[in-house]
Amino acid sequence: MFYETLTVNSGKTLNTAGYRIFVKGTLTNNGTIGRNGNPGGNANNSDGGAGGSGLAASLLGGSAAGGDGRSWSTSGGGGGGGGAVVVIAAKTIDNSSGIISANGGDGGDGYGDAYSVQLADSGGAGGTTTAPTAIVGGFHSLTLAITLKEIETTVVKITGGAGGGGGCR
Repeated sequence: MFYETLTVNSGKTLNTAGYRIFVKGTLTNNGTIGRNGNPGGNANNSDGGAGGSGLAASLLGGSAAGGDGRSWSTSGGGGGGGGAVVVIAAKTIDNSSGIISANGGDGGDGYGDAYSVQLADSGGAGGTTTAPTAIVGGFHSLTLAITLKEIETTVVKITGGAGGGGGCR
């Protein structure tokens, strides 16, 4: 994503979709710039919530899905999907009233009541994540590394993580 200048207005969100942002002049962020993970599903009756889906890979790679919640008479909510990566390069960045984030998604709600509580069981497995490869422009790419080194004083880099584990019964 290449801009002469860029303004993200209050209440608006720019989803980077896994692409880098380059601004020749000033980036003014009064809203949100991000690549956040998807939320996990809520549990219901005896079914655990589904884990939040991972984000699709693009130039900077995607993220892992969250683990599913366990199913039983009391069920766990699904884990949130992992956040990805946000890379911004600009001559000037004014983020005084904005948000830049690459957070994992929220976990889902569990299900049950005080009369049906079981002994705790292990939750669903958490997602895993790997660095994007050089072929897709990952951080191991020499060209990208040189570009970031040249402009490192004005780069905002936020890295995402694995998806969350699902809730237990």
